[in-house]
Amino acid sequence: MRRISIGSQVINQLSDIKADLCFMGTNGLSIENGISDSDWEVVQIKKAMVKSAQKTILVSIAEKIDSVHKMKVCNLNAINYLITDLDPNDEVLAKYAKIVTVL
Repeated sequence: MRRISIGSQVINQLSDIKADLCFMGTNGLSIENGISDSDWEVVQIKKAMVKSAQKTILVSIAEKIDSVHKMKVCNLNAINYLITDLDPNDEVLAKYAKIVTVL
């Protein structure tokens, strides 16, 4: 079961928070289109999370790398670190490692 808090109240509350670090999952990750998702409210929450954090860590399974969903969260350069189930030296991650630190 997926549990997530959404809505304008959550976005307003996030604007009052100055987080050191944000861990965020994604449904889509690509060099050209950045971070994307298919749910409008989730995209708005993720945008607010990235904006409120000093640094953002993106957590993604390999299947979501090089995929794009219909709504953009942010450009890839807004992300500081990428954690994935691939080996950090995997050739799929080479182009991402030029923009973010791959862990």
